[in-house]
Amino acid sequence: MAILLIELYGTLVVSLMLPCSPAEASHLLIEEAVLVALDESGLVGPGDTGDEAAPSLLSRFLTAFNRLVAGYRRTRCRTLLRVRVDETDGAKSVAYTCIRYRYDAVEDSFVPAAEGIKVFPSVARRRLLRGGLAHDECARLQRLIGSNEITVQLPTVFQSLVAEFSSVFYVIQSMGCWVDLGYYLWNVGALLLIVMLVTGSVKALTVVRPQKKKLHELAKHDTDVVALRDGEWTTIRSTAVVMGDLLRIDEQQELVCDGFLLDGTAVLDESALTGEPMPVHKVAVDEGCEDFDRRNAVYA
Repeated sequence: MAILLIELYGTLVVSLMLPCSPAEASHLLIEEAVLVALDESGLVGPGDTGDEAAPSLLSRFLTAFNRLVAGYRRTRCRTLLRVRVDETDGAKSVAYTCIRYRYDAVEDSFVPAAEGIKVFPSVARRRLLRGGLAHDECARLQRLIGSNEITVQLPTVFQSLVAEFSSVFYVIQSMGCWVDLGYYLWNVGALLLIVMLVTGSVKALTVVRPQKKKLHELAKHDTDVVALRDGEWTTIRSTAVVMGDLLRIDEQQELVCDGFLLDGTAVLDESALTGEPMPVHKVAVDEGCEDFDRRNAVYA
């Protein structure tokens, strides 16, 4: 019952939100597309034919149940994001799936903050001769795009239990248990309810949450890198790397971001990306090339 009340509260909060323009919004509601498992047009009950005008009772029941499940899944696939306002320049931004979006007054919508930022080989070489990015420019880019990190939220024990027991399966199972408790055999209903709570809790706390904890620790990668800042090779944290930085990569060093080779060669293991077990040889961009290509691309 508590799980249902929590889900109902979240649904009411979303339903009572007033629509407005992105420029005035304090929150954004992201609704992901949900694939419906059942096709209403193809539902045929026992004794039905494709030419019958009136569907059978089973077809109507399956159609109604399909709509109910689809609506419930759409509610669970909604994400409420808080619009953050930068104290420096007053720019509005939101973060979704590890990407920062900033409000664009021309488009009247939130667009990726890194949109339009591209470094060509000629620009990178001139930046190398000038001594890299300035600290002020790095601070501006970090405010604009955000830190070089992937944030994976680790749910608490309570959040893990709520996420587990708010699925359609447990909602239907709990309804059956309460029917048994109130109208039929209370001992059978109590036994089924206890089994459901124990198995769901074990799954949420010993299977699902440990997997998310491993993903959280895997994404939390922070190490030292050497970047060219204000004419000096400076050691910084990998989370402080911004787009356009010039990094010096030593032998056997892990890459902290995607990029392109401006000088030298590299042998990389891209098996996690392409499935190719053999190392891949990368070369620096040729002099006079207008853009980078896959031969120069390196991936973290």
